[in-house]
Amino acid sequence: MKYLEITLKHEIIEGQPAYSFFSRKAKLDIKTVLDYIEKARTDDGIRGMAIIIKQSHWGWAIAENLRSSIARFRTSHKPVTAFLESGGPAAYMLACACDTILMPPSGTLELNGLHAEALFFKGALDALGVQPELTRVGEYKSAAEMFTRESMSDAYREELNALLDDLYGQLVQAIVSGRNQTAEAVCRFIDSGPYTARAAVAANLVDQLCYKDEIEEIMHTRISANVKRLSWDRYRVRPAWFLRVSHRRPKIAVIHVVGMIASGESRRLPNQQPVTGSDTVIESLRAAADNPRVRAIVLRINSPGGSALASDLIWRQIILAKSKKPVIVSFGNVAASGGYYIAAAGSKIVAEPTSVTGSIGIIGGKFVIRDLLETVGIHHDVLTRGPHGAMNSPFKPYSPSEWQKLTNRMQEFYYSDFIKKVAEGRRMPEDAVEKIARGRVWTGLRAHALGLVDELGGFERAMELAKSAANISADKKVQVVYFIPRVTWRDRIIRTMGIQEALWNPFSLLSWPATVWELYRDEDILALMPYPFRIG
Repeated sequence: MKYLEITLKHEIIEGQPAYSFFSRKAKLDIKTVLDYIEKARTDDGIRGMAIIIKQSHWGWAIAENLRSSIARFRTSHKPVTAFLESGGPAAYMLACACDTILMPPSGTLELNGLHAEALFFKGALDALGVQPELTRVGEYKSAAEMFTRESMSDAYREELNALLDDLYGQLVQAIVSGRNQTAEAVCRFIDSGPYTARAAVAANLVDQLCYKDEIEEIMHTRISANVKRLSWDRYRVRPAWFLRVSHRRPKIAVIHVVGMIASGESRRLPNQQPVTGSDTVIESLRAAADNPRVRAIVLRINSPGGSALASDLIWRQIILAKSKKPVIVSFGNVAASGGYYIAAAGSKIVAEPTSVTGSIGIIGGKFVIRDLLETVGIHHDVLTRGPHGAMNSPFKPYSPSEWQKLTNRMQEFYYSDFIKKVAEGRRMPEDAVEKIARGRVWTGLRAHALGLVDELGGFERAMELAKSAANISADKKVQVVYFIPRVTWRDRIIRTMGIQEALWNPFSLLSWPATVWELYRDEDILALMPYPFRIG
């Protein structure tokens, strides 16, 4: 008789864990955690579960997906205990899905509301002599504001406030249902936060104080004196013989789109942030569509978008794949701009209420570094053939005619591609899409009400829809096949050197603009959501 102990720490990632040359230690991926919980639910040898929640960065949608999975586990009438070392709103929202919450006496419950913050680099670029010549289509398309403004525009502030309202409402509702409180009481608790662990117990936000080594004794009391702890790394979801006995089952392919979308192969940046390459995704979609044993495809998206061209190429391959078999799209924390562009081609879209999506709009332009170079004594000469031969040069501003050409191209892509293809995919009139587009970001909850999403749910719901669309009975077992990008030598070297830990973390706030700058070196039109504002 055992209880399963799952430790959630660091980041819970989408896709497959990354390894270096010298270490097999990896972060947990969301699908693995969901598999552990689901197998334990139906395993008669598992009589309960303890979730150890450490300081983590998993995002609101992943927390919501885990909440749903724990709620499903509790239908088996097995107790679930959360041990919250210390945590903020998203971690506490997850803990509230359990029937008991424990904290160490020295822990802190950072339940003190939400905030959204963004950085603006215009002053720094002015000081350096860098001119961002950027424009947008859609008044809410705020992705360029971090380079062109020193504070939020009214439109950007409006959409962030709407996101905060939605997330705050869902946080309150999670606490109401998990802790048997009224909404008014929960709002008062949030207004009075943060809390020490002892104050959290006094407010009935936490059930008991204990240390981690005392959890087993508490589980003895809740389940049986004979129950033993089983750590997640010793609990095999799929034994070694699994593939041999399941290879003839119908298959569902899972393809991940994680990080910024760019042309070429999938790769990792020096900060270890993933980039999804259009060539890699197209190859995976084509292989899954052509495999006769694959009955359906689940496309899992956790991306703020990126290259408009790369997004369009992926969109086309999804359309081709959908002509052969269902393509169900599942949203992670973010599926916006180019991420939503490709999603619109799917058969159905499933999003968590807390997923961030929309941002139907584009930005375009370039960075002019002429003044920066002249400041350090570097001068520039250019020879051209044709009046627009140096249009994309970073050493000169756009001429009026070049600016007009860029604007025309952006308008054409926005109306003839983005709006049109979303309208076709969602079976909506184009003017209705334009009304809710304009670059605005929505939560999954709001997107569902607007018709941009078919259902609210997590990865498991997407798998259920994939089985149904492929005419596979709900009780029939399937084999899930992952199409994993090839790991290059460069990626392994970056991971082995630990560049992220050694160099990038002190400058993590700069990683987004640096990545955007890299995209602009190759392309001048991006389907990219606004700066990844942090909400917590």
